[in-house]
Amino acid sequence: MMIQQQERQQPVATDDQLTVRLETEKYISSHHVHQEGYELGIRSASHLTQTDFCHFERVLPLTAAFDGEVLDYLWTYLDTKGCPDDVRRLSADVTQLLAVDDQSRILFCQGWIDGVLQMWHLTKEQAPVCQMVADRVSHQTEYPRPQSSLTNDGLDTRLETERQILLNHIHQEGYELGLRSASHLTQHDFRHFECVYPLAANFDGAVLDYLWTYLDAKDCVDAVQTHDQAFDHLLEISDQSRILFCQGWLDGVLHVWALIKEQVEKAV
Repeated sequence: MMIQQQERQQPVATDDQLTVRLETEKYISSHHVHQEGYELGIRSASHLTQTDFCHFERVLPLTAAFDGEVLDYLWTYLDTKGCPDDVRRLSADVTQLLAVDDQSRILFCQGWIDGVLQMWHLTKEQAPVCQMVADRVSHQTEYPRPQSSLTNDGLDTRLETERQILLNHIHQEGYELGLRSASHLTQHDFRHFECVYPLAANFDGAVLDYLWTYLDAKDCVDAVQTHDQAFDHLLEISDQSRILFCQGWLDGVLHVWALIKEQVEKAV
């Protein structure tokens, strides 16, 4: 009788694993779509005016009511703003999803507004500094050098924004590797990484070597370990990139573990 009961329970466990896997893949896909919209918002923000930014601040509370047609309005809007094709570049996967899925269009446009408003917030944060420099210039006409400081402030803001985008990319690549490789881990592994998590802030550059060795020991195939090749060079030369990548991997693994525990609780 016990054997028969175990046989009946086995498909349930398989279904739970499939549900977790599908939910994880859906989460990755949705995050990708939102992220590409966010980055397009950041890239296209330079084509907007203060009036545009203020308008999208008012639109933000309404984004939850977007429908699939919103993407057509976005492309038309960017046309009127003269945004070139290279600013609008998207990955092939996201382009395909936007062609067939309303939810992806909505997430993409919500991400775009988030990116635009992120640039607007950065601009407003820099405004008092720029004004201070401008005032200093007007009172010290015999010293023209502060004018270059205004330019440098704008350049610093742009560079900091680009740096944050890049760092976010690196963390995201690690996160997605964590999601993909989680199927190779055991319950003991997941619990181990729960214990490791509070120590992630103390990682150093050598942690990436440990991660590759660990994934080799877990027989993760090369496809699972694949990440964006554009970051290969950064992972080779930058300790901060290695650390962020591994912290992202840990976040991804523990996200899957949280999903698994949630499914187990529902089954019970």
